[in-house]
Amino acid sequence: MNFENIKSVLENNSWHQVNGERRYISKDDLYLSFWLGEETVIEDFNLPRNLHSFDSYLSQLAQINKIEEMSGAFEYNSVKLENFKLYKFSGHVHRHGSKKPISVYFTVHPGINDDKTEIDMFSKALINALNDKYALNLINQCTDD
Repeated sequence: MNFENIKSVLENNSWHQVNGERRYISKDDLYLSFWLGEETVIEDFNLPRNLHSFDSYLSQLAQINKIEEMSGAFEYNSVKLENFKLYKFSGHVHRHGSKKPISVYFTVHPGINDDKTEIDMFSKALINALNDKYALNLINQCTDD
């Protein structure tokens, strides 16, 4: 499979989480998968520069109490396609007089070193796979993407 086909699968795909694992397999192509490493708590000042704007916008919409970083990779037929760092922003929003807990998963391509939030095809696939509708709405408000 070539990268154009992989891009097409990533754009229109849903994922199956392997029971008891931090591995997800494409429902459209069983050879395409991604895995997540263990989460490590980090301080917001340790975020990559290209996530500072996202963190700032998200903090205006929600009370973020914890940021966790995890490594992972996309693979096709056990061949590594792309490494990534994924960030989980946990906290709450005030909604209808109560606190609603949230978890927002976000990442950007590691090759982007400036303060822009560009989202590549692998990052979009992760964001769509791991976030619920509410978190996706928050991400859209923060990125205009």
